[in-house]
Amino acid sequence: MGEMVGQLGRPFADRALTGLNSTLISYGERMAGKTFVLDGCPSASPSGLPSAGVASAVVRELFAMVSDAHQRNVTRFSVTVTCVELKGDLIRDLFSTSSGPSAPKHDIRRDPEGHMFVSDLTYVQINSADDYERLRRILQSRRSTHSWRTQCVITILVDGTHLPSGRPLPTGRITFVDLAASQRPLRGDPLSDSAREQQRIAKSLGTLGDVLTAIACRHAYIPYRQSRLTMLLHDALACESQVVLVANVFVDEQHAPETLNTLLFGARIKAAPEAAPPGSSPRDRTWRAASSSLRSPPVTPGTSSEPLQAYLPLSPRR
Repeated sequence: MGEMVGQLGRPFADRALTGLNSTLISYGERMAGKTFVLDGCPSASPSGLPSAGVASAVVRELFAMVSDAHQRNVTRFSVTVTCVELKGDLIRDLFSTSSGPSAPKHDIRRDPEGHMFVSDLTYVQINSADDYERLRRILQSRRSTHSWRTQCVITILVDGTHLPSGRPLPTGRITFVDLAASQRPLRGDPLSDSAREQQRIAKSLGTLGDVLTAIACRHAYIPYRQSRLTMLLHDALACESQVVLVANVFVDEQHAPETLNTLLFGARIKAAPEAAPPGSSPRDRTWRAASSSLRSPPVTPGTSSEPLQAYLPLSPRR
């Protein structure tokens, strides 16, 4: 994962400071490393795995660049964080201290400029990478016990001001998405609660695939409204966003069906730009060039049960 952290940290931070959006989506089956990609290990392990995930590495780079900008005394930035957990149609604000009947009911709405937002959401300002690490530990304690059944979306907003003129700069956005597990349909009663829940998750992930494919192929209609997840991710995927999809899989034979399912999802997104109408736009050409390879370390199938991360960088849509 070290290569991925190195290649995403500074570019994501740089785009945020220039008012652009970047999104990392972690996809895969249960226990395959989706959350590990974002959070890493609590401390360095004997195997030498890095202690920080992609999210922490990006935030460190972001505040290093913010510090440099403040020293030049030309721009001033503020950084705020939100985090929501989506289970079915229920939205939980993980930073909210309200609970019970008095807790606000969150909904996804559209503002006059066409941007989607969550009502009554808590925004937490942070001033350093250490502040983010403290928030991350709070989030870990507040997530659902069965987190593999939920979608978790962390959004980092970067607002800036040009000091000589006092002019506000465009807001940059970094979004980290820890998706629900992409399990195959369970055997047994298709009307049971667990089966219905898995069907809802599968539909939500399928709609996300439809949205990413439609964006890549420059379709006039993007089906954001077909699921709460894609409505929630509207601004993270649109608005000239750079999107990186991380496919998390096991490499041993017993996980072969789920591994195939995950790789087929990644291959579908990877193939979409190449199936788009040819060559009329530079955006088409850069998208096809950026998605020309699905990067992953070499492995020998059947030799390990450790998770494997492969990532597909998608170029900015301009």
